[in-house]
Amino acid sequence: MKCILLAAGYGTRLSPVTNGEVPKPLLQVAGRPMIEHILFRVEELEHVDTIYVVTNAKYFPQFQQWHAKYQGPKPIVLINDETTSNETRLGPVGDIHLVVRQELINEDILVIAGDNLFGFSLIDMHRFFHTIGATVVGLYDIQDKEKIRKRLGNAIVNEQFQIVEFLEKPEDPKSTLAATCCYMIRKTDLQQLERCIAMHQGAEAGLFIRWLTQNTKAYGFVFAEHWFDVGTPEEYQKANTHYRK
Repeated sequence: MKCILLAAGYGTRLSPVTNGEVPKPLLQVAGRPMIEHILFRVEELEHVDTIYVVTNAKYFPQFQQWHAKYQGPKPIVLINDETTSNETRLGPVGDIHLVVRQELINEDILVIAGDNLFGFSLIDMHRFFHTIGATVVGLYDIQDKEKIRKRLGNAIVNEQFQIVEFLEKPEDPKSTLAATCCYMIRKTDLQQLERCIAMHQGAEAGLFIRWLTQNTKAYGFVFAEHWFDVGTPEEYQKANTHYRK
């Protein structure tokens, strides 16, 4: 299994914390870059043999500096998607496709957004992924539909945890299950990635999950541990407070 960490955003929602100068994954959370908290989880998963960190031309030098100092047990490859602004960015789906195509990946992939901090074990998620035999999405029961409305992906699952409907930032959420940007994608679904892009289904990662639910199958791995989607200064502060503890 290969891991793709999405770190090519421009942090526009997190202003003034980043001031457009620091990529979100390299912001300090409890004394260490946010990306390292995510890598700690990935490095526990023995099935992952390579980690690809995809960023943009603006922040690539900063990731190179970080990479030169970081000591981890798994090889990390930095990928520059060559974009220079939020207006020209490829988006999550485009960046996943770029890495898969450029690195000739033909195996299962783990995809995690570089601004998603979570407390569940990827070992447990992989066990479910292996058992179910299909693409799996990390789902968090946020217990409040209002917190999902217009800002988070929303999943509706059946008794077997198959996602029967997926809504991207809905006006009227149909459940309290929020979709995290943590996916384990079967290699057989990589062709669906090509088809999704060919049909111009959009750049947001959740739109690919919706595409999968309409054209094949995807399941939800529901967890109860902490989750922070670090997209606002308030959420960034909450994450710092939690990780300091």
